[in-house]
Amino acid sequence: MRSAEKDGEAVFQRKRTDKIFKQLNKMEPVNTKSLLVFLFNQMEKLNKGEIDWQTANAQAKLASQASNLLNYELKRTIVEMRLHAIGQSVQPRLREIESKKFDNTI
Repeated sequence: MRSAEKDGEAVFQRKRTDKIFKQLNKMEPVNTKSLLVFLFNQMEKLNKGEIDWQTANAQAKLASQASNLLNYELKRTIVEMRLHAIGQSVQPRLREIESKKFDNTI
């Protein structure tokens, strides 16, 4: 690739990344209940023919990934609790990721 093409690609990637971060800052945190409500609403829309199966499938995969992240947080805390129980200097903490804004998840 020539230098100009590389520079153009870098500018494109920066603009794309900036756009994604702006969208994330507009989003509201999702908790387990709201995720479940969303999925049920999508199932109703699919049954009524308001969305096609590809859209429903893609959204279900995204919801599955969100669920995986919630499970990861619980498992991480369980490991910390077990390490603490056997005398390791680990302070167990359950991070509240469902109620935090997207810019600060610690």
